[in-house]
Amino acid sequence: MTIGRERKGQEEMTGFVLVVVVVAIILVVFLGISLRGDKGSSQESIDVSQFLDSMMGYTTDCALQYDPAYSEIDELIRECYSNPSRQCTSGKGVCERVINISQEILEGSWPSGKDRPVKGWIFKSDYEINNTIIANVLNLKSGNCNSSVMGAEHFSANLPGNIVTSLKICS
Repeated sequence: MTIGRERKGQEEMTGFVLVVVVVAIILVVFLGISLRGDKGSSQESIDVSQFLDSMMGYTTDCALQYDPAYSEIDELIRECYSNPSRQCTSGKGVCERVINISQEILEGSWPSGKDRPVKGWIFKSDYEINNTIIANVLNLKSGNCNSSVMGAEHFSANLPGNIVTSLKICS
């Protein structure tokens, strides 16, 4: 009789081990799919973030005080908010220059259209205090943004608040 009991116990242990192995395999597959999906969208946002940071550091052809002390886009956006009527030493308006240069960079880097991978983009800068939008500084759009979106934000101190510049790429 002891032999029958041992076999029954071995069969139950084998069944239990099989159930545990099947559940572990299902969990590993689910975890792998979840992590792979997060990594893809996170990588795309990192790309947009790095692009936006580089764009904010782009040196323009607009000097605010004297040539050749040309300003970066980030500085021109702050100046456009603080003093919208200010002009570059060339006589062109600061806001006009930052809009034209930003649009040129974005259209060259993220061409959009129905037949392209990028369907559209939205680029905007807002002046915020305590996460409340006080004023819109820039608002540029291209294409259609009704599909999936990846984006990033860039913060510039402009006391007492911040200028928050965002770029959303729609695919």
